[in-house]
Amino acid sequence: MTFRPLGIAREVVEEIGLEVVYAYEDLVFVEHNAFHLQFDDRQQNNLKVFFNRECEPETAAHLELKLTIAAQARKFTIENAGQFELLAKEGSSDFDVRYLS
Repeated sequence: MTFRPLGIAREVVEEIGLEVVYAYEDLVFVEHNAFHLQFDDRQQNNLKVFFNRECEPETAAHLELKLTIAAQARKFTIENAGQFELLAKEGSSDFDVRYLS
């Protein structure tokens, strides 16, 4: 089992004024779905950030800067890993995450 520092990820997100709403395996979902984080199992002190494709580029850049500053204070790095979109599963309250290149 791989150790994933959820507490650090939560601190980083809370420092920029948002809340973690759900964590599943290596993913950390944040309120409003502007972005989510993914633990990097190859670089333990790195968090990958994926921005919602609907997030304005200026907003994403601002959030990335704030995340980077908060992460650096904890000796972590933030890596912009791309974009995603949420797809509702038909007949269910579940959703799929689709990563965009």
